[in-house]
Amino acid sequence: MTNSLYHRDYQEWEPVVITVEPDGITIQNVGGPDRSISAADISRCDILVSRRYRNRRLGDYLKELDMTEGRSTGIPTIQNVLEDNGSPRATVITDEDRTFFRITIPCHKAAGNIIADIVHKDSSLKASKRSTQKSALESALQTAPKSALKIIEQISNNPRATMTDIANLTGYSRRWVAQTIKRLQEQNILMRIGFDKSGHWEIIG
Repeated sequence: MTNSLYHRDYQEWEPVVITVEPDGITIQNVGGPDRSISAADISRCDILVSRRYRNRRLGDYLKELDMTEGRSTGIPTIQNVLEDNGSPRATVITDEDRTFFRITIPCHKAAGNIIADIVHKDSSLKASKRSTQKSALESALQTAPKSALKIIEQISNNPRATMTDIANLTGYSRRWVAQTIKRLQEQNILMRIGFDKSGHWEIIG
């Protein structure tokens, strides 16, 4: 990433783009390698030595901050670290006009297993949470009074129903509806989403 900021063309407005995907990380900046670097060297994705340097002063600052070595060793360092890690080599792409520079750093093969494990655990946790919520809802509804069940039925039919609407449809007083809904919220059976006038009810579980 430091190399992309160092070597980008600041006369262009396009930002550095970093894309993280399951199979690798791609970093792209505008302003490709200088034409003094041969296409063969770019294809090998090894040491890229240029006779002309873009942003020399920025490079000096980065070197003082120990964020770059300033000896055209950025790409070799990446390749060496990937090799030591057992990962595939990085690849570099540019176009014929050298308008951009893109490096793709592949993920280690074990990363796929780690990601799969994370997704599986997340799915299991969500399924367990849904099951727990459903059990809690069923238990609460079994002990709920008949009036509460009628209110839940009306909300299920129309989640945007107001307390006045529910009172008119059930025949209960608005005060009784408000008190019952409050208890249902305290029991985590009902949840209000949004504002009183523009929001809606949600039956949890």
